[in-house]
Amino acid sequence: MRIARGYLGWLATLLGCQGIDEYRAMLPAALRCGITPVQAKEIVYQAVAYLGIGRVFPFLKATNEILETQGVELPLAEQATTDPTRESRMTGGEQAQIAIFGEGMRDYQSKGNPDFPWIIERLVDNCFGD
Repeated sequence: MRIARGYLGWLATLLGCQGIDEYRAMLPAALRCGITPVQAKEIVYQAVAYLGIGRVFPFLKATNEILETQGVELPLAEQATTDPTRESRMTGGEQAQIAIFGEGMRDYQSKGNPDFPWIIERLVDNCFGD
């Protein structure tokens, strides 16, 4: 399991540095070591918010090609665990942050810089509430 988690970071880093050729080589190895197709796609989906669709789209295409080559039927089953409402995403995001980082994250969205409340809200809603 530890090796599989390492692949999550490596794949995300390759997205960030635009290492598409190495990503194409690394993803099949990651799948053999326990990364699931859902995890592979989630890495790509989450990167859109940080890198933009223009930089991520080639990785999405490569991921789909590699998964299909591995015999994975696409599209994958829906993975949503929260309703698509802002309120449910904020609640789910806060619960995820508390589970990962501890009780100090409770009501964290109201503790941020008052000049930029949308930054913390976006983190809770999008990064953790998705």
